[in-house]
Amino acid sequence: MASLASVREWHDETDVLVCGFGMAGSAAAIEAHDSDPTADVLLIEKMPETLAGGNARVSGQSLLISKDVEALKSYQRAMSAANPIPEDMLDAWAQRMVALEPYIEARAKEVGAQYIHGVGWSERAAVQEYPEFGAASAVAHTATILPAPSGVWLAFKANVEKRKRIRRSFQTALVDLIQDPDTLEIFGAVVSQNGARKNIKARRGVVMCTGGFENNLDMQRNYFGLSEAYPLGTPGNTGDGIKILQKAGADLWHLRNQGQSGGVWPGFRYP
Repeated sequence: MASLASVREWHDETDVLVCGFGMAGSAAAIEAHDSDPTADVLLIEKMPETLAGGNARVSGQSLLISKDVEALKSYQRAMSAANPIPEDMLDAWAQRMVALEPYIEARAKEVGAQYIHGVGWSERAAVQEYPEFGAASAVAHTATILPAPSGVWLAFKANVEKRKRIRRSFQTALVDLIQDPDTLEIFGAVVSQNGARKNIKARRGVVMCTGGFENNLDMQRNYFGLSEAYPLGTPGNTGDGIKILQKAGADLWHLRNQGQSGGVWPGFRYP
């Protein structure tokens, strides 16, 4: 943690600082922009622009669409039986998941992309990863945005780019959060840019969308229990944000849980 008292200079200021330019970061930046026409939004990404997007860019792009709150809760509850999700969080998640499709359709339409039911790469109407846990009732259909591959990511990226008040800064790695040690309030962040450290003041808040830890073998062993893991995904997910949040006082939970995730999982010997 970088204390507020240690800051001698603010190198940049913004209303909302969004850390990580994947799907979560894109959605956060879009919503921050659209909720206030005067807000300045800064979206930072540690990877070069050519490698931005996180796992959203390199995933199968299939979207789980549900129309039944209780069935979706039951499905997620069954998948998480070994490490239950608090019911209030589960309810909030399911309520919003069921209402999400019009929002995704609107983002596709806004940038002239085609939203379809199906997965885009086969004739299957739905991916039901765990039928034994109630997938047939929970998953109304699978959807995606064309073109395949990467259509969902490309559509949300285009939504960010058309909103000119969202500033983007690539090769800008989050190093630490700037925090009052007594109140624990977050005032901004320390970033590394071209080898230099800079302090960014966030007047309204910092949104952490920094991805997972699948490309950090030590964290895989410690938190997920895998002794050898060679993921197919973004090389940027090395757990940096998780470690920074731990320093800020976050309590880690559910890092071993799994969920619905359609797609192809190839098996191969390494190397």
